Amino acid sequence: MTQVERVSDDVYVFTSELYAQVTAGVIDTSEGAVVVDTLPYPSETMELRKFVEGRLSSRVRYVINTHYHADHIYGTCLFPDAKVVAHVLCRDLINTRGRQGLKAAQSESSELAGVRLVLPDLLFDSGELKLHLGEKTLVLNHSPGHSADVVTVLVEEERVLFASDTVMPVPFFADGDLDVLVASLEYLLDLAPGFTNMVQGHGPVILRGEIQRCL
Repeated sequence: MTQVERVSDDVYVFTSELYAQVTAGVIDTSEGAVVVDTLPYPSETMELRKFVEGRLSSRVRYVINTHYHADHIYGTCLFPDAKVVAHVLCRDLINTRGRQGLKAAQSESSELAGVRLVLPDLLFDSGELKLHLGEKTLVLNHSPGHSADVVTVLVEEERVLFASDTVMPVPFFADGDLDVLVASLEYLLDLAPGFTNMVQGHGPVILRGEIQRCL
């Protein structure tokens, strides 16, 4: 059973119990839900989808891919009616390295047999992207380092930051750049006093009093 944590009135965090404590988020609004990343295996992402449709009596309007790595995007195909949002580099990387990676993963795990890659269709490449839905505003910022395409997502009204893999309990660089990551972390550190919670790409949610120390 996937772990579910409510971090504010309308923000929920789901944590994988099958792979590396990957996190995904749900932001509930009066006009539908926004999903921030998905979970590594379809069975886990289906739990998230059933939560939105059953517990929240809602539907997913947007899925945000914070970066192209498999453990965060393989569930995107389970939301066929949603708009998929990402940095432009994410789309390119899904379409190249992502396809190669999925083929290899499917040869090793039958649980991934039904996964298909979905290319993001709402893109940005500089500055920030503001996504408005219902009474919520989500602010996406490019935050490279872990990989070139990473974005963070701030739920403006609640001041909850989905930091993606820019923040992890143990930093990991599959194809990243340490100096670039340090710059992204320093940027977040300047903003940290304004955050109420910070959701790491893997691991536990960081509470207000621990955010600066963690960064």
